Amino acid sequence: MKDDLLDLAVACAEQKLEAGEIKLESNCCVCVTLACAGYPEKPVTGKPIAGLESIRESRDLMIFHAGTVKKGEHWLSAGGRVLGIACVGPDLSTACEKAYTAVSKISFDGMQYRRDIAAKAPAAK
Repeated sequence: MKDDLLDLAVACAEQKLEAGEIKLESNCCVCVTLACAGYPEKPVTGKPIAGLESIRESRDLMIFHAGTVKKGEHWLSAGGRVLGIACVGPDLSTACEKAYTAVSKISFDGMQYRRDIAAKAPAAK
């Protein structure tokens, strides 16, 4: 979406959202979830996460902390699904490539993730 979701939610709550007010982007987005060893049955937690400082969040890349905790200056795994790395691109292939490039810069003991994310998705129109 081109619009701020909070502004749209407030407009909805106040019954002030007009038809056609929501503007959509034509880009594609891919999110790769990084999970810890033992996920989902017995997740192994407390592992230091390296590489987050090497990728910068931007309009094209977002880091979603799911199972993390910050101890001092360090991020540690704290749940089964540790991080979500989402990237936007003009097409599915570019978004996917950007996401996996970002994922390649992050590591923690036992880190696992799917390598086929978006592989079966239909081409975006």
